Amino acid sequence: MKIVGFMGSPRKNGNTAVLLQQVMEGAKKEGAECTVHYLNDLKIRGCQGCNACKSKGYCVIPDDMQNIYQTINEADVLVFSSPVYMWEMTAQLKLVVDRLYAYLNADYSSRLAKPIKFALLFTQHRAVEDAFMPYFESVAGILKVIGFEFVPEILVGSGLHDAGEVKSNDALMEKAYKLGRKLSLK
Repeated sequence: MKIVGFMGSPRKNGNTAVLLQQVMEGAKKEGAECTVHYLNDLKIRGCQGCNACKSKGYCVIPDDMQNIYQTINEADVLVFSSPVYMWEMTAQLKLVVDRLYAYLNADYSSRLAKPIKFALLFTQHRAVEDAFMPYFESVAGILKVIGFEFVPEILVGSGLHDAGEVKSNDALMEKAYKLGRKLSLK
């Protein structure tokens, strides 16, 4: 079982990173092979709308997204994680999600070679856990259109203000760990 996490936060020790690492620890406990991509460290351009992917069958932009495509193709589960910035995912993660357009054929059918599950993990300052749930569900819908299979659970860390603060939230840390274990089961 290969599980790949996409870290949309620029903070490698922030709350989103801590929760994603906890998800990965839970998955490793079940024997999964886990990888995390820190998107802020990569050079990924935005989709250029050239539609070359529709005729060639792959994205032609020569950047770090090419390695992401290969990682996705080899994965069994993807975890998209991001803090909420301006009421949505960070620009770092949005670049990746936009570039997943390459997995759609011209008729919008999926080009994925095999079923790949995904989960969502978001952190936010707002104390109300479902404050941004319509947006989170919209993200899940976009990924389902591309052909990914949604694990119907969105992990939300809410009311978090300081980097690493989530470490003191035992219930949320346990929830993240259990999600990792759940994702690693076939």
